[in-house]
Amino acid sequence: MAPQSLIEKFTIDVPTVLPANMAKFNGPRKYFLRITVELFLFDTKDPAFRPRLYHAQQIRLFIEFAIACVKKGSPPRLMPTGYNDLTAWLNEYENGGFYFPLIDPADGSIIWKDFYNLPTLRAFCVQDHELSRFRVALPGQIVVSKEEYDDGRRALEAEKYNRMRGYQRRLAENAEKERGVGQDDDEYTVSAEDLEVFKHRQTDDSLASETQKKLATGDNTPIPVTVRSHTFFGNGAGPSNSGGSGGAGGSGGGNGNDINMSGGGA
Repeated sequence: MAPQSLIEKFTIDVPTVLPANMAKFNGPRKYFLRITVELFLFDTKDPAFRPRLYHAQQIRLFIEFAIACVKKGSPPRLMPTGYNDLTAWLNEYENGGFYFPLIDPADGSIIWKDFYNLPTLRAFCVQDHELSRFRVALPGQIVVSKEEYDDGRRALEAEKYNRMRGYQRRLAENAEKERGVGQDDDEYTVSAEDLEVFKHRQTDDSLASETQKKLATGDNTPIPVTVRSHTFFGNGAGPSNSGGSGGAGGSGGGNGNDINMSGGGA
């Protein structure tokens, strides 16, 4: 027993009113009408004429054959079955602004005039996406909307970009670790001398800032100064910027911010 869908295709009554969604498929045609997405019906309205049913794929094949005939200048070796019958009827009954080239059965030549317009796949709505109500995909593929495809492509590109950035960051971190410096290192090794200079510089900067504040406000209150003792060994000569001096064998003053100190030797 044949599948029910095939039986239904060949027991279709000629519709008196076409579904509204078929209007875009038919355009100005009156006798050759697309009654479903897959099927065309040719009916001359003559009681003696038996209506013909054509699949949309057949119409696509006929149009591609017609275009090949005119562009090549001679008919291709293979001609679709039923081409001459349907195209002769369409040329006679339908005035859609196009003309199908016919093949002369006597010598196989093309019956065509240059001022005719060829039919197009678009005019009959038989392009790839218009041939079936189903979206056909190959094994292992799925059919999605253009919006879903674009969203997925953008997400994939963003993921690839983030992975590359992460890879580059890891390379930089590994290079820093090889040099002994890490992005997350909180401790640094310095010499005792550099540490002492750093502490003195902080004290000096703090004292200078406090002095500027007092000068700006007219405050004459003495600024408390922390004495940093320094011991110098030798002939007692102090630094050139100190306010003190030492005798032989003694010890003498510090820097300009220290309290002036003087000492004498024997």
